[in-house]
Amino acid sequence: MQENERMLRTKHAKLLGFLKKELSEKRVRHSIAVAQRAYELAGFFHADKEILWTAGIAHDLCREENDAKLRELAVESHFPVDEYENETPILLHGKAAVTYLRRQYPISELAYFAIAHHTLGHASPTLALKILYLADASSLDRDIDFRDDLKNQNLDKQCCIIIEDLKKRYTLHSQTQHMYFACGGKKTSNSFKN
Repeated sequence: MQENERMLRTKHAKLLGFLKKELSEKRVRHSIAVAQRAYELAGFFHADKEILWTAGIAHDLCREENDAKLRELAVESHFPVDEYENETPILLHGKAAVTYLRRQYPISELAYFAIAHHTLGHASPTLALKILYLADASSLDRDIDFRDDLKNQNLDKQCCIIIEDLKKRYTLHSQTQHMYFACGGKKTSNSFKN
């Protein structure tokens, strides 16, 4: 762990304490792994390391909440909630986390946007969102078979690789499709089907 990352852990001890109290050990380990990966990527892609580390730590803050609580908190986040998310409330955990953070642990709007959209992506992805999306999908605690494919690729291409991998297993949400195209993914006759 780098010295600057140690300072962030100290500065954000309250948030880390909450994570350790409220989340499973596995989820805490994942959040720390995502924060570390986001911090590393932020340096590489010239983004704000503190914003990305904090977004990484907080991105799954509400991941273990029940469906009713996720819906309630997500609506309060003031980010749009669509029918699919409402029917699959686990996808709302980022938006729910934003509501909690605004109440208890204010951070930057860039971090809120990235956290709110880290599950499905967004049609207009910010640098912070792309980095958090990549950090979440490629953190070292994940067992992924495409890690080598990410090496030596620009950020947009890395996001496209992740989305293409998701496409093999899931029907993608329209926001994820839009993010893919915003990152330079090619439209083909069999691009994505809903």
